[in-house]
Amino acid sequence: MDEAILITGKSGAGKSTFYDILNGSVPHRNYSAKINIDDSSDGTTLHSVEKCRTMVLQDSDMDYRSTIYRMITDMDADEVKQKRTSQFDSLVHEFLRLVQIDDFVRNELHGDLHEAMADKLSDGQNTRLLLARVFFRAHHRNASLLIIDKPDQGLPAETTVSIIDNIMKWYRSKGILIVTLHTERAHALKFDQVLHVEEGTITKIK
Repeated sequence: MDEAILITGKSGAGKSTFYDILNGSVPHRNYSAKINIDDSSDGTTLHSVEKCRTMVLQDSDMDYRSTIYRMITDMDADEVKQKRTSQFDSLVHEFLRLVQIDDFVRNELHGDLHEAMADKLSDGQNTRLLLARVFFRAHHRNASLLIIDKPDQGLPAETTVSIIDNIMKWYRSKGILIVTLHTERAHALKFDQVLHVEEGTITKIK
């Protein structure tokens, strides 16, 4: 089922714990769960979804001194070991457009994705590039579950709404998107489900 799911709740309500369970950092002996993938039960822990999951949490980071191309494709790390191809180039430009940093690349860098950034990027631009990298990884892994925790930190509200809308449209045909957002205006986007977390209890409100 392809859905966009918004997670809401105050600070300390349990959202981070929920994500810790989803990313497998909480030992399975500390919780019980029934996992269904494609309508079939797949064990009792969330470790079974690792193969189809890509996620970015609040403390995620990367080397922002590198080139934009290397930041997004992460050519020297993780399991991405492919050489540069025209398909890679097309994907990079598509993800730059999704996170609305393509104008910066075109106007300020004259389209050069291989210039070292050093101290040239703002916090908001760093956030956008981290998201672009996540999308590249999700595409590379054919991930059917994409989890993004507060991707709007450092972004203006209007920009956040537009970027999240782009993400939802891009990923809707690929799998399940789970997202937590600071920006209240973005909560009004067309999410398929809204789950509210309060004192560790998750309630479906849409």
